[in-house]
Amino acid sequence: MKKTFVPPSGNQDATLAGCGEQPGHHEIRARPPRPFIGPAGRGLNECLSIAKIIRRDIYLTNVVKDLDKPLKHYIDIDSRGKAVVHPEGMQYIQELGQELKQLPNLNCIIAFGNIALFALTNRIGITRWRGSVLESTIVPGLKVLPTFHPATFIPPKFNYINKPIICEDLERAKYESIFKEIR
Repeated sequence: MKKTFVPPSGNQDATLAGCGEQPGHHEIRARPPRPFIGPAGRGLNECLSIAKIIRRDIYLTNVVKDLDKPLKHYIDIDSRGKAVVHPEGMQYIQELGQELKQLPNLNCIIAFGNIALFALTNRIGITRWRGSVLESTIVPGLKVLPTFHPATFIPPKFNYINKPIICEDLERAKYESIFKEIR
């Protein structure tokens, strides 16, 4: 049994979803626990506002839904771009696929960061793939639009250049969520 489980939240009828990597301390301490409510969540809210996306209209989740162990215990992507998926990580990826298949109107999901990109598309390299429209490998036919994680532009990382890039990618994801087909 997981001690720090954070379930997904948001609109079950959404056409747009967002997927992070793993909840943080703020998310697990919240009552009820929810994804993206800590500092990265506040950064995401700013980007959603700029992209004119209402947070309550989207569905938010994470690949790994607990903070019992570090992310590398589940899915480890090394500096050379090689991924090692441990059994618990594979189970979370499979559960994510089942979770997303339950959303009847979902057309596009935003992959926030490299772990989400890998889980949703089996690809590595967020810098290379961000802003692209890819097909999900765990939910065939579902569009995935990768972008940087909002945590990259808040302290201690301070990569401020990522914020306008994330906003631009969110605007593209909003457009892609209007229709089902991959064009």
